[in-house]
Amino acid sequence: MNTQIVILGAGYAGLLAAARLARQTRKLGTHVTLINKTSEFVHRIRLHEQAVRQPKPARPLADFLKGTGVEIVIGTVAALDVQRKQVRVDMAGQTREIGYDKLVVALGSMVAMDALPGAREHAFTLTPNSVTTLRQQLEYGTPNTRRPVLIVGGGLTGIEAAAEFAEAFPNLKVTLTTRDEVGPGLSEPAKAYIRSTLARLGVDVREHVAVTQVQDHLAQTSVGEMPFGVCLWAGPFVAPPLARESGLAVNAQGQILVDRYLQSTSNPDVYAVGDAAWLSESETPVRMACASATAIAAHAADNLTAMLQDRPQVPFQMGFNAKCVSLGRKDAVVDWVHPDDTPKNKIWAGQKAVLVKEMICRMVPFVIGNERRTLAYHLPTQRQPVAKPVDNAEAYAQNARSV
Repeated sequence: MNTQIVILGAGYAGLLAAARLARQTRKLGTHVTLINKTSEFVHRIRLHEQAVRQPKPARPLADFLKGTGVEIVIGTVAALDVQRKQVRVDMAGQTREIGYDKLVVALGSMVAMDALPGAREHAFTLTPNSVTTLRQQLEYGTPNTRRPVLIVGGGLTGIEAAAEFAEAFPNLKVTLTTRDEVGPGLSEPAKAYIRSTLARLGVDVREHVAVTQVQDHLAQTSVGEMPFGVCLWAGPFVAPPLARESGLAVNAQGQILVDRYLQSTSNPDVYAVGDAAWLSESETPVRMACASATAIAAHAADNLTAMLQDRPQVPFQMGFNAKCVSLGRKDAVVDWVHPDDTPKNKIWAGQKAVLVKEMICRMVPFVIGNERRTLAYHLPTQRQPVAKPVDNAEAYAQNARSV
């Protein structure tokens, strides 16, 4: 009987895992099923761009997996029964039960809407479902009558959105607020460059200002009321509630606790990848990022293949290179880091950084699509790990402090 491998989610991690597993296990008698709520790939790291300009035509998931034999199921994962090894999927009014022998959870993350009172009712987030309406709100009116924009959160999402909005609409008043400093976790040279660039673009940066509540066109802050026309909530990320509801062991943010082989600590038949995973045994902090997602997914696919072939699995180790921050279409900063993701206090800025950032954005879908032809993705996991243990919660805390 074929081994049934089911993958939940077709973002960076899930799509790469599907393509890699299909190629590696095609002679092992496996059937790979990929479940996703939409039939198109979402290039998440470009959503801030889509908020100010018409996006390019979306690429179907089927294009990435052509010829692999992966079964694509379009629907919303409604429930997960880890005891019966069943996934319930809602498909346009119909329900389907899909069984599995091995499960890969790659459902990604979402903005913690309830972390800021009123955000759910009165603020936008950068999601595929909201960027079109957000773009319409940003474009509303004439250049001299556009409504002011308030961005809550000084992490990378807030920074990139602020620069993108201000560059696209020069007369638009953009305010970026953060309870901490802009760019927590970045080096001081990177922070300084970001501040100067945002100032050049006319962005009003309010550091050490906490937004406590969002109301209709009004934010309550630690320094008083702040009116706005459009609000973008760029707060911390959390995992979808599915894993917690299923009984899998999770952390406070709903991420699945995985061991060094990326298997669930409570259910070894479940692997978790990308933002859905919490590497409880990792010696280096693994932030929620595209780079982390693809690396974890590729490694999990390799380990799952090894298990099916009765070969030993390999512990996951990741070394980072840089944090790349776009500052509109004409500027950017690359903050070089040590393998443990701590800053080297060395940056690239300006046009050179723009080229690096754009190369990465273009390379990601190319690499994922190429997995169906050849296993060319190079795992950034062969670096020597940092000797000291690091609290993985810092990756979440840095983003939480930025709001």
